[in-house]
Amino acid sequence: MIVGKLLLLALWATLGLNWIALQLSPEFAYITLHYIGLVLIAAHIFEFFYFFPKIWATDKPLKNGVMVLIFGVLQVMGLKQKSSAGQ
Repeated sequence: MIVGKLLLLALWATLGLNWIALQLSPEFAYITLHYIGLVLIAAHIFEFFYFFPKIWATDKPLKNGVMVLIFGVLQVMGLKQKSSAGQ
């Protein structure tokens, strides 16, 4: 799972650099990467709302919500529920 997260961070970095390239010099940017970025953002937002009950049931819902927006389902697989030892 660590390798998947590293590859996803590399993809986010590539998409970010492509966006910067578009701002600085449009002839060096690839429009296909922009569409890939939009699909990736839409998929992660969908995952966030789909898995929201599971994210909310964790110890740190805000942190885990942001991580799901970055890593998507790779983060959801590692989520653990709140411990119910106090009940």
